Amino acid sequence: MKAETKQILFSGIFQGIFFAAMMAAFYYSDGKEFNLWRLILAALFFGIIMGIFTKFEIWTKCKKKLK
Repeated sequence: MKAETKQILFSGIFQGIFFAAMMAAFYYSDGKEFNLWRLILAALFFGIIMGIFTKFEIWTKCKKKLK
């Protein structure tokens, strides 16, 4: 696996899990019950979105380097 792909996967997974954990803590502090499916969906959705943004950022940096 290329280093770029590893960086994108790691970034997306880490950011998704962190976002979901923060949202779970926020819901818990509001007194709402813990919902595992909400946590999983938030991690997946946010992780995929952040992975796409990371890919775009790496692509633009490489494009600028080549100029």
